[in-house]
Amino acid sequence: MAETAIVVLDRSPHQSEYLVQSFKEHEIPVIYNAVLDPILDLPDEYRGRLYLVDYHTLTFEKRESVIKLFRGLKNEDRVIVYNVTPDANKRIVFYELGAFRVFDRTVNIEEVCANALWWYEQITTHPDISDVLMEGRLENIEFIHFLWGLARRKVSGILELTMERNHGELYFKNGQIIHAQVLTHQGLDGLLHMALWQNGTFSFKRHNTKDIEQTIHNTLLGLIILISDLKLKLFSIQDQFKSEMSVLQLVNAGDLPLYKINLDEGFVEYLSQPREYGDVLENPFYPNHQTMMILQQLKKTGLLRVNEPIETIIEKEAPAFEHIYESVNTLNEFRFDPETLKQIKTTLALNTEAPAKVVVICDDEELLKHYLASLAGGADRVIFEYNMHFIRFSLGEGYEIILIGMMANPQLLRLLSVMSEEINGFIFLINAQNLANVGYYSYLINQSLVQHPVPAACAVTFFNERQMLEKIKSHFFLNWNVAWTQFEANDADSMVQVLSSISPVEPIEGKEMEEEGEEE
Repeated sequence: MAETAIVVLDRSPHQSEYLVQSFKEHEIPVIYNAVLDPILDLPDEYRGRLYLVDYHTLTFEKRESVIKLFRGLKNEDRVIVYNVTPDANKRIVFYELGAFRVFDRTVNIEEVCANALWWYEQITTHPDISDVLMEGRLENIEFIHFLWGLARRKVSGILELTMERNHGELYFKNGQIIHAQVLTHQGLDGLLHMALWQNGTFSFKRHNTKDIEQTIHNTLLGLIILISDLKLKLFSIQDQFKSEMSVLQLVNAGDLPLYKINLDEGFVEYLSQPREYGDVLENPFYPNHQTMMILQQLKKTGLLRVNEPIETIIEKEAPAFEHIYESVNTLNEFRFDPETLKQIKTTLALNTEAPAKVVVICDDEELLKHYLASLAGGADRVIFEYNMHFIRFSLGEGYEIILIGMMANPQLLRLLSVMSEEINGFIFLINAQNLANVGYYSYLINQSLVQHPVPAACAVTFFNERQMLEKIKSHFFLNWNVAWTQFEANDADSMVQVLSSISPVEPIEGKEMEEEGEEE
């Protein structure tokens, strides 16, 4: 039998076209239909199938047909349902039917596609572990989904979770969680604590856990409902503190009895010192969900001082970038031949009256820092403010460039929105050896150019001997005709030559992704 195929069921033309074309670009066999019946009786020519099913499309189908789809799945088949209404119970229904992953409408089609591509690779590369991935990053897989996958496999073992500030373990017996341990938090508190982690790594090791004392007696379905409800309850609290870098400090601790707030003495002493919100959530006295509720109560009574980091303050007013530009000294000078310099001057509207501002975006923090430090002449010459990096250098003859480095993360579009019309161009740095989040990076590139449709270039480095620029380009799903180039990451002259590749951009005809306001 042939390799695994992806089957797409979606009535939306723009969603289905995007998915189908993305899979074809990765040379993956793909079957598409807008109605369910033809998919129920597909010829058995593939070893397994990964189904991508649009929830809105299912609402037009008969209940019996939907049940038949799930009952007809083979052991090698997997189903991902997307665009489900934001209701934890509805997602759980699909899990009970046998779905592999269930995404609600908050997960955009680019992320669904990237997730499907990632899981397709895991399934086809490691067919023996099926829907259980032994190690990976929490960013790539929703915690609840992963627990459900382990349960379906009825595994026994230890799931280790590690994030920047903490480490914990979950113990499984025949697919059910029996114990959890993180810091001093055990049992259900420990599980709920780790369920709120969004970044970090996980690693599952098969282990005989029959002698582990059972401290969690809830069924997995009950735990999933509990976790989902807890996340909804805590969402508004999280938003109050803006960022993990917000600095908190307990003040007037002697007034706690006036508000009938009874706290562990150790926690009172701990919080009496200024600490980052992210660190406070990982304190040893209370699990993070209880900590959030305590912090909210302290904030309401005025007993908690909260200092937001500067990058969150920009939501309230645009920062004054001019004083930063003026404080960045010209350190290095790079010479171009007259024709190339003329081209750069035209493309970036470069003149001698003010430096041109070029934003450098990358999803690899080490590569971004290395690129800027190399052009600046040293890491100590890079200014860091508003969660952005700034360097300045000369092209000779009085022409100067300011590079503004930003990470390709959820904060990016907010930072760009306060830059007004200051941007003259974009450079999107790409590490050819790190394409795990290419779908999300593609989305950020597209949205950056929607906000600022200025000249741009995608610059790739760290090729191996088997990679070609066109192959790297094929991984990205861009709606703009951006220029592509490559450079050597250990050669400052090669890095600065990227400027000469920056070219005007235009939307690719027929690829504009319009939002559909479809109602159920």
